[in-house]
Amino acid sequence: MTNRLLSSSHNGAGAIQLPAGWRSVELGEATMPGLLALNLVAEESDDVVTVLGAQISVLWQYVITREEFQRRERAISALTDTLQGLARQLNIDDFLQTAISQATDLLAAAGGGVYLVDVPNQKLELRQVARFSTKNVGTKLAVGEGVVGQVAETGQARLVNNYATSTERSIDLAENTQFSALLAAPLHDDDVIIGVMMLAHVGPAHSFSSSDLALLESFAAQASLALRTARLLDAQRKQARELFVLYENSRTIGSSLDLRHILDRLTENVTLALNVEQSAVFLWEPERAMTELVALAVDESFTGNLQDIKIGTRTPLQSGSVAALVINAQQPVAINDVAHDPRIASQRGALREHGVRSILGVPLLVLDHVIGVLVCTMYTVSRSFSGSEITLAQTLAGQAATAIGNARLLTDERRRSVELTTLQDISTRLNAGSGLTTTLESIGEGVRQLLPNIDIEICLYDPQTETLNSHYATETSRNYFVSESGVYHLDQGLTGWLARHRTTLRIGDMQQQRTVYPVRSNDPAA
Repeated sequence: MTNRLLSSSHNGAGAIQLPAGWRSVELGEATMPGLLALNLVAEESDDVVTVLGAQISVLWQYVITREEFQRRERAISALTDTLQGLARQLNIDDFLQTAISQATDLLAAAGGGVYLVDVPNQKLELRQVARFSTKNVGTKLAVGEGVVGQVAETGQARLVNNYATSTERSIDLAENTQFSALLAAPLHDDDVIIGVMMLAHVGPAHSFSSSDLALLESFAAQASLALRTARLLDAQRKQARELFVLYENSRTIGSSLDLRHILDRLTENVTLALNVEQSAVFLWEPERAMTELVALAVDESFTGNLQDIKIGTRTPLQSGSVAALVINAQQPVAINDVAHDPRIASQRGALREHGVRSILGVPLLVLDHVIGVLVCTMYTVSRSFSGSEITLAQTLAGQAATAIGNARLLTDERRRSVELTTLQDISTRLNAGSGLTTTLESIGEGVRQLLPNIDIEICLYDPQTETLNSHYATETSRNYFVSESGVYHLDQGLTGWLARHRTTLRIGDMQQQRTVYPVRSNDPAA
């Protein structure tokens, strides 16, 4: 015979079967909002514990259900906040920071990170973190590597509660050596995986549940929709910014002849258009194998320390530097990851010492000749320069090259005008029939007008003595270069060499180019 553990609702419906032989004992009534009121009775007081266990189980399931309901309410509220925040902030990184922070708070995780897929390189780039060190931002992970990489590869969310001993651990975050549990869910744009959202616990006492995984998947799905909108808005803003910069550069070049002003504006606009932290223009001096910094702009939001470099600084071209790579190839060079790119191995230490994470160099070309280099630099995070960004940088570099070319043409035209005027004045004075001394002085003064920063010595050949005699010299030449007697033999030094060979000799640097001397000035041998 079977008695019952009676369960009566407000309308008296429902019953639970109990084993035969039980004595009815009323245990009391448990009332829960939204559920039935329960009256539990039992037969045989010895089995009260069993009945209490059943009652506690019902109550516990209710607590869990209610907590899950509240968590989902918080999730919906968080998603609403995310979408509302998107309307206020169009920057993708700001949006990602908001999203991962809300997900971390929602699931009470120790921290989290959000990755975006770099499709050409098949890499996942950590774009933003919550509660983890920001020094990890910008690091890259191969698609398929670790739990996060597998989520990006398969599109399936993952839950790993034994992460500390898992063989799927990756080294993309310094903190992950302490991770005890990990959740990861994909971000989608239609059927394309565009990123991964990851949350982690630290310490063995914490773990994630399957409901946590489902909640993160729901959150990631909504975040994906918002991210798609953010990307579209960001693309529109970027296109508008690029068009403005191109127009502004064209207007600046067409309205000013001041090269310094033009290049300053160009570098400012490059920094804006490419969203980099520093832009600089270097002119290339092939005869001296040196570059000269002529313009520099720094993004106003950048607060780091830049290397101490001043406008007008000349630097010898160093093998393996970005400038050298650009000049030699006459093509853009993008170093997305200074820490690992083999092309700048010889310069890696110096670049990392100055905090450089990514760098883009673009040649300034005039008639297929490199006249300079545009260099864009990132310090706080690594940056993968896209093909469209490199093309834009080439266009902007072309505008800079045009400005420099126009300025040089104008300078050359003005110099030629001065030269012609000076030559005409010298010719007039020479035709005046003055004596030898006056004539030579006129020639010397005219040359000094054309080349104001040089010293001059004029020697005339005496066929009777077969010597060269100094007839005119500037003060510096007289004090340091003219022989004491003012007489040179044809077999002595550079002066004698010039007289014998009757050809022009040009030595750009008397200190650095000693190996090109045909003879030494104090060497009597021809």
